Amino acid sequence: MGPRLELTRRGFLLSAAAVGLTACGVDTDTAADPASGQTHRVATDLGEVDVPQHPQRVVAADFYPAFILADLGITPVGVCEYTEELVPPDYRSLLDVHTIGPNGQPNVQEIATLAPDLVVSMGYVSGRSKMQPVYDQMKAVAPTVVLLSSSQAKFWRECADRLAPIVGRDAEGQRLREDYAARTAELRQRHAAALASTRWAYVSQGNNTGTWTLNFAGSALGGVLADAGVQFGSAAAGQTANGQQYSYEQLNVLNDCDVIVYPVTYTGQPRQPVQDVLNQSTFQELPAVRAGRLHPIPNYGVASYRIATAALGDIDKILQGLA
Repeated sequence: MGPRLELTRRGFLLSAAAVGLTACGVDTDTAADPASGQTHRVATDLGEVDVPQHPQRVVAADFYPAFILADLGITPVGVCEYTEELVPPDYRSLLDVHTIGPNGQPNVQEIATLAPDLVVSMGYVSGRSKMQPVYDQMKAVAPTVVLLSSSQAKFWRECADRLAPIVGRDAEGQRLREDYAARTAELRQRHAAALASTRWAYVSQGNNTGTWTLNFAGSALGGVLADAGVQFGSAAAGQTANGQQYSYEQLNVLNDCDVIVYPVTYTGQPRQPVQDVLNQSTFQELPAVRAGRLHPIPNYGVASYRIATAALGDIDKILQGLA
């Protein structure tokens, strides 16, 4: 989330939020559920909150909630700023929604102008202390649900499963879970031979020049790969963290991999830091690359069940080529 705000600034923003709601003709005492006034108490990671049973105006305060809400059939009235080339085609309508600030830096004044009846924010457990000050501001504007997770692989699934009943969409949430589970089971069965005979690696850019990342089962796409029955090469096998950073000189840890996948945008191109890894002569000499088993994955930024299911489609296409 955004940086800790000074108390004086916080007080100003809270006052501005209240003024903004009044200016919009919204009674802050009844904004929680204009449709019915009915609420239910839900458990969040920053305490229990009374939220509308069927919210009508939901703000997604950071990256994940908008995709999860869209899966559940709810179009947010406010979202964070997105890079167009990284938004899946099925979610492009989110690019037309009012923005409330960069990811991790929600503008409380901007949120207030939208007169929401619910604000949803999702982050990592490690960022709890940084989220608290902004949460304190947002909950003065509308009931605010904060959901936290501990890893990329768990994030989208845990938050989606918890959010569905909060917003009154249990049936939709169950259907999404069942569809994903059925797809993984079908893929594992149909490609059992190829999955058993190959070892995979998921690579991306590093944090510094001259480095790259080997992503493990704890990463967003890595978790989907594991669900699909993929076996990782020796450097990633059994690892549950997000991943590990290596230097270019250590690309040989991928020598035992039969398939290598890497992230691309929805225009089909890798971002330049990823392309820099792919351009390394030592990368080009890896057995998997020389065998023509280097594959792009556009749905690597897994943020919801439908995106995860689309990633299974990417994996399925690769496995078909291994048959």
